[in-house]
Amino acid sequence: FFRNLGTISVLAVGGTLIAILFTWACIYNLSEMEVLMPLSGAEAGAFAALISAVDPVATLSTFGALGVDPKLNNLVFGESVLNDAVSLIAFRSILHYGVFTEFSPSTHLPAVLGGFVVTGAA
Repeated sequence: FFRNLGTISVLAVGGTLIAILFTWACIYNLSEMEVLMPLSGAEAGAFAALISAVDPVATLSTFGALGVDPKLNNLVFGESVLNDAVSLIAFRSILHYGVFTEFSPSTHLPAVLGGFVVTGAA
């Protein structure tokens, strides 16, 4: 796990943040077009952060049964452990910066990312 920490961190942080931002934009825009129920930017972001972490239990089980390369197994396992933490930090950052104000991903994204860094470092 620790030998591959750099790769795992890039996959977990980068992949999860990309998934959150894409899901957030989709939910928010569908809400604005009245396809979904009305959601504020913060509500759409919080929901996106909650559903963006994936849990590859079936994948890891299949890897074990097939006897795949241990490095691949470690990468997937490590990424699954860290992406839950990334989603939790993103969720808390979005709620902290978006509950009491009108929130828009385009105007408040730097504050959320800054909160992500500060919360993750604490």
